[in-house]
Amino acid sequence: YADNTAINPYKVYSDLNEISTPPFATFIRVDEHYLLSASPERYLKKKGNKIISQPIKGTAKRTFNDVDDQHIAHHLANDQKERSENIMIVDLVRNDLSKTAEKGSVQVEELCRVYPFEQVHQMISTVSSRIASDTHPVDVIRNSFPMGSMTGAPKIAAMNIIEELEESKPRLYSGTVGYFTPNADFDFKAHVNSQFPFLAEGKLLIAVSGGIDSVVLSHLIAKMKLDFALCHCNFQLRGQESEDDETFVKTLASEMGVPFFTTRFNTKTYADKQQLSIQVAARNLRYQWFYELLEHHCYDYVLTGHNTNDNLETFLMNLSRGTGLDGLTGIPPINKQSVRPLLNFSRDDITMFAIKNGIVWREDRSNATIKYIRNKVRHKILPVLKEINPHILETFKNTLENLNESQDLIRDRIADITAKIMSIENDIMKFDIRKLNTLSNKKAYLYQALHEYGFTEWSNVEHLLNAQSGKQLFSKKYRLLKDRQFLILTPINKDTQPLTSTRIDEETSVISEPIHLELYETDLENTQDKNSIIVDRDLLKYPLFIRKWRHGDYICPTGMNGKKKLSQLFKDRKLSLIEKERIWLLTDVEDTIVWVVGMRQDHRFIYKSEKTTRKMMISFISNR
Repeated sequence: YADNTAINPYKVYSDLNEISTPPFATFIRVDEHYLLSASPERYLKKKGNKIISQPIKGTAKRTFNDVDDQHIAHHLANDQKERSENIMIVDLVRNDLSKTAEKGSVQVEELCRVYPFEQVHQMISTVSSRIASDTHPVDVIRNSFPMGSMTGAPKIAAMNIIEELEESKPRLYSGTVGYFTPNADFDFKAHVNSQFPFLAEGKLLIAVSGGIDSVVLSHLIAKMKLDFALCHCNFQLRGQESEDDETFVKTLASEMGVPFFTTRFNTKTYADKQQLSIQVAARNLRYQWFYELLEHHCYDYVLTGHNTNDNLETFLMNLSRGTGLDGLTGIPPINKQSVRPLLNFSRDDITMFAIKNGIVWREDRSNATIKYIRNKVRHKILPVLKEINPHILETFKNTLENLNESQDLIRDRIADITAKIMSIENDIMKFDIRKLNTLSNKKAYLYQALHEYGFTEWSNVEHLLNAQSGKQLFSKKYRLLKDRQFLILTPINKDTQPLTSTRIDEETSVISEPIHLELYETDLENTQDKNSIIVDRDLLKYPLFIRKWRHGDYICPTGMNGKKKLSQLFKDRKLSLIEKERIWLLTDVEDTIVWVVGMRQDHRFIYKSEKTTRKMMISFISNR
């Protein structure tokens, strides 16, 4: 065990599976969290009404010599100690399964059979049962977790002893990872954690249009007895049909006995005003509302009914428009508070489940038209692809997995390169052009580093590398500036906007805008703080002003004879354009510069000990 340790999760997982190939190896990534498994044990499997559990107790290391290896396996199979422990766990599993099994259906199909794996022999038993059709699958898990092979027997006593005697307390003691199919079959694998561990304890909001995907999702969540509500957006695009959809979902919520939320949007007006397509406008409106509901009503996650077909359609749409790898890695199953539990299932899977279980849903007639791009892909392109490859959805899922793995590798590479070419100070990011020019594909690296900041014209970004200092590009929220041998990225904020001066009257002791200054009389002779100066109070001509610098401004610096232009002062200090923009001046009523704030004081206002009767400390309080 190690804490605060940096690893490459996928490399560790790959290396682990080169050493051995456990049947239930698992690699799951959820945002910045990773789950790595090399488990050989099946905790539970449900197929139809049959439950199977295969506990492991008894292990022996394999050898390269076949004769010796067979001897080791034979010895393990007949080891009374190992058999006793295995049989003890089998009895525990039989008891666990009997809590949900039909009477007389619990059977031990295999007892203490030795199976060879790449590195070890494992003693495995197989216990099965049958459950009634109205038994909830989660109840099977609830009555058997944690698995006895992990805890020992009796479970509670064993866990209490471990808790009492172990000096190092484990963060996670035991867990499982697996999946549910739409017909509620599952195959859970012994491991730490699960694929969606947060749903069981979370307060869920299901987005329901009335269509088959979201309605089936609602029924599945209801069968799992989770805490949820339904919400519905009426986009007012299909007249009475939109009204009927809203009524249908409201009725569904009532039948399920769960809360119901609905809202109406003037979608066409919003789309025209924002210059968006109807589909993009509807997406923006609904997700904004979903997150408002999450916040205002204390829900944890919003669940949507996206499936594999939706994912493939999105992939093809992005491909047709032109995209980078980000646009080809599919819809994420988990994205912050949005969860898509059906993403691994096809539309056919979902339809069969609905028919089998007598679930009623609404058909949106607009889905049958080719008015929208998605429908053109669905009705014109996908049928052709299915003719070419009848297993296109499975092929696509494999391709998507490969692309996501490639994306992970690229992200690791980008992180390494970015650390070498970029530095960050406060909210300023600086990219070293000389180091960028050593890279094989500057444009690609710039895209990966900058696309999240809203820049889209990548040829212009690349041309900025060879442009004159002072050239700049803008996205909606950021500015990219060429300054000597650097590209400098900053937010567009008040420091970059022209401002009028701010007045400071004689009785004022503190100002907070546009910067924080404090002015007070002092007995100190000097200060070493670069953000403070001491002046002769009687030499100040009020009112004072805070303003930005202008070309032609000059100062009579302390320690120098004569005056010096601020432009030359900044050049001597090699300030970038952005650093110059952030300079503030303190001037008197005659616009004479008292202080280049935080940088240089004018000697005309400095106190002289033999003449000064009142001294004033002026301090700049930086919030950076």
